[in-house]
Amino acid sequence: MTDEDVTDGEPDENANFHTFDQGIRLCQIAAELGIPINPEIMCAYTYMDMDKQQAPRFGEYPEFNYLMNGKEWSELDIDEICAVLEAYGEFVAKAILSTGCTVNNWNLGNEANFGFAGISYYPSAPSMSVNKKKLLKKTVKKVNKKCGLNVFIGEFSYPSGKMDGPFAGWNKKVRGYQHDQQGQANIYSDVITWGKANGLIGIRYWAPDYEGWYAMSMFEFSNKKGTAKSILVNHKELIEK
Repeated sequence: MTDEDVTDGEPDENANFHTFDQGIRLCQIAAELGIPINPEIMCAYTYMDMDKQQAPRFGEYPEFNYLMNGKEWSELDIDEICAVLEAYGEFVAKAILSTGCTVNNWNLGNEANFGFAGISYYPSAPSMSVNKKKLLKKTVKKVNKKCGLNVFIGEFSYPSGKMDGPFAGWNKKVRGYQHDQQGQANIYSDVITWGKANGLIGIRYWAPDYEGWYAMSMFEFSNKKGTAKSILVNHKELIEK
């Protein structure tokens, strides 16, 4: 935490968000509502994205910070990294479960493509791949075969309209799926249907309630109030096809 939105001398809008505390509060809410929660345990100082990865810092956690031996993250060898991650994972998992919530899926690792784990799939985003849908299927099948593991899509979304702001370039259309509410719902459902038969163990729709996600959200926003789109209203039917 800092006195301003700056990390290491650079602007950082996440600098003053303590995501551990926020996460625990969300787990408490899930427990109160009696619904399962799907936590993601990252490994970054504040946040990360595909263009930048901040190394983790554990100075606030004396319970296992001693395992760092006074080193920076980049100075640790693989055995030291594993020791820290195991201790951190145990610490966070105990805190989450102490809220009484039910966890069906634990997402371990950073959410972005350049993290140490996870797959992101944004069909409308710019890409070097001509056919990202084909690439996704190829990747899932290869992981299934080579590693004997199922794949979890850590991030997914598709726009129901024109993308603006910082995501103005995320307007690529996938053949057969318009940028409208029906197209948004259909591609989500079709990825899930294909995945059930091809080694995809789960999918997480990224930031469904985030107004700044523009047309990618599962809500239409007006004056800070959100109205559920078709993808959310018909969610049960879409994932059970």
